Amino acid sequence: MTRYFFTFILTLQLSNVFSEDIAVKKHESLFNTLKSAKDWKLINQDNNLTLSVKPIRGMELAAYRVQKRTDVPIDVVQNIIMDVKNYDKYFNKNQSPGFKQLEQGPGWVEGHHYLPISIPLVKDREYFFRVHTNGYNNEDTTSIVHWYLIKNPKEKQKELNNQTIILNYGAGLWMADSFNDTTYVLSYCLFLDPGGSIPDFAVELINKANIINIFQDVIAEASGNTIGTLP
Repeated sequence: MTRYFFTFILTLQLSNVFSEDIAVKKHESLFNTLKSAKDWKLINQDNNLTLSVKPIRGMELAAYRVQKRTDVPIDVVQNIIMDVKNYDKYFNKNQSPGFKQLEQGPGWVEGHHYLPISIPLVKDREYFFRVHTNGYNNEDTTSIVHWYLIKNPKEKQKELNNQTIILNYGAGLWMADSFNDTTYVLSYCLFLDPGGSIPDFAVELINKANIINIFQDVIAEASGNTIGTLP
């Protein structure tokens, strides 16, 4: 009986590893595009914060990148982005809860985000995601956190599809490039396809506003240094 128990646990662990590898491979070309400095076009600069856009091959929507030179501790930035259970406090202030932490392991956290859409006849969105510290592969030495969309870990997707649209393609990279002895350039690159019938121009406006708001919230939280080291 003990032997069968350990065989079951090993099979479960291997299944999780293979599922993770498949999800990373699915998004690896997107990660490569986001990370590459090529083809980014500056569209706005304000208060030392720059916003750039880049076309994504095969997609109608574009990716966005926001950057700023800062001296906030990199490990604090990592801790904030990995702290999924407190995302509502950081990014969803004064609104109904939208984020939920699902699972956690060494160097990764899985979460769920519910996105209400205030447009008549347009379904709400939701997605499941996994956040990791460090680079998305062995060659990526500048990313401090990366995340990507995953399938519903509880496999209730068919139930949810009747009420919402499940997002299944998107990823983000947080990168730190050294500038001098006291500061570095913090970047956040994002591509997220919300699917469905939302007009592209509306999606672009939402994505531009969201990436700037998230970036500024992380900088503000890290500057206050109110979060300790996560387990």
